[in-house]
Amino acid sequence: MRIHLLRKVALGAAMILASTSLVGVVTASPAQAARPGFQAPFPCGETWGGNTRSGHGWAIDFNYGAGADDRGKPVLAAASGTVTGSGVYNDGVSYVIVDHGAGWSTRYLHMEVSSLAPTGTRVNMGDQVGRVSDVGSPGSYHLHFEERLDGVRQPAVFNGVSFTYVDLPARSYITSENCGRATTRHDLSGDGTPDVLAVRADHQLMHYPGGNGWLDSTKARSLGAGWDAMGLITTTDLNSDGHTDVIARKDADGSLWLYPGNGTGWLDSTRAYPLGSGGWNDMDRISGVGDFNGDGTNDLLARRTNGTLWFYPGTGAGWLDSTKARSLGAGWDAMSFVIGVGDLNGDGHVDVAARKDADGTLMFYPGSSSGWLDSTKAYSLGGGWNGFTELVGIGDLTRDGNDDILARNTDGTLWCYPGTGAGWLNSSKAYPLGPGWNDYRLAP
Repeated sequence: MRIHLLRKVALGAAMILASTSLVGVVTASPAQAARPGFQAPFPCGETWGGNTRSGHGWAIDFNYGAGADDRGKPVLAAASGTVTGSGVYNDGVSYVIVDHGAGWSTRYLHMEVSSLAPTGTRVNMGDQVGRVSDVGSPGSYHLHFEERLDGVRQPAVFNGVSFTYVDLPARSYITSENCGRATTRHDLSGDGTPDVLAVRADHQLMHYPGGNGWLDSTKARSLGAGWDAMGLITTTDLNSDGHTDVIARKDADGSLWLYPGNGTGWLDSTRAYPLGSGGWNDMDRISGVGDFNGDGTNDLLARRTNGTLWFYPGTGAGWLDSTKARSLGAGWDAMSFVIGVGDLNGDGHVDVAARKDADGTLMFYPGSSSGWLDSTKAYSLGGGWNGFTELVGIGDLTRDGNDDILARNTDGTLWCYPGTGAGWLNSSKAYPLGPGWNDYRLAP
């Protein structure tokens, strides 16, 4: 197969039409994009108290402790977006402003000047934008936080729940569910950009590094031969070392194996080990979805041959806890390409997509922090997906702060469908990553 190193070039009208003829335009309407799924602006599991005061509007002053206890605490992006302002106002107050699209923005004040995320930075929900300090409020260490629509302060909402405002000196406490987006799922090379892993026709496991929306075939390399013995493969950071690992099912005995990644684009086969004694031949699909139940560790979804979809929680130490495995429901054999798609709707929870074989629609199933899928909130991302032979929930390949999906069509061309961050795909901006991918079995 010959794959060229692709450069960013303007797509011709014919190419755009070729992509949109397969999938309906599914950009978010104003109502759908009305408010991002904001999370608290501090790390997962931390509890902070907030209050307001006369003349403060809907702004919140957050404290983790008392006095200087807050000094240096990380401040996280409440939702994905772009830093459009960063610096120090004339009154001496430091600030970061993040634009989340559709008129929405968040503002973070009084942080260490050296810690401020620079203007132009693309941030994912949970990315650090600064550290708490007293810049502009000497001796008063705290985070001033605002949610704004078209520049006007709005009542804050975190994880779908309205904040309860109280005046000084009282505090209203919230526990953060800003647990990140498991960006290491496909980032084998450890450079912050998701990559593609695929078993080639000659049974080599190939690694194609991603970068700014493209795959760099000049840096592609084999991670070893013999992967035809593995019928199912997926990726995730199962051992919580910050590096993407590979999980693969050995067909001969039905055992599931973990191959630890080292963060530089390689796997350490000398440290590979089985995740249990077997039984995985009863599965016909696995997906390393990320942190599905919101406990801070990455998990696995697997579809059994009887059509039930199962959730296997990770322990954070490189294992799956089968004693806590549970069924997410039956009837999934009517779907092909059941994949984790990251946080497609920007609410901080891991979501799932699956193609309905009967009519070719791609269905979106929003996740929750409890580790369940809410089928009552499922909806179609458009039709025409029967024209594709594989789907991959790649993560944020385009580096715009939103998770994307890769799709291989019947002629072997691999396409990137950018996510909008509001639970949709923008097919008008879909583009090809190159031909020749029919020779590969892609890791979802």
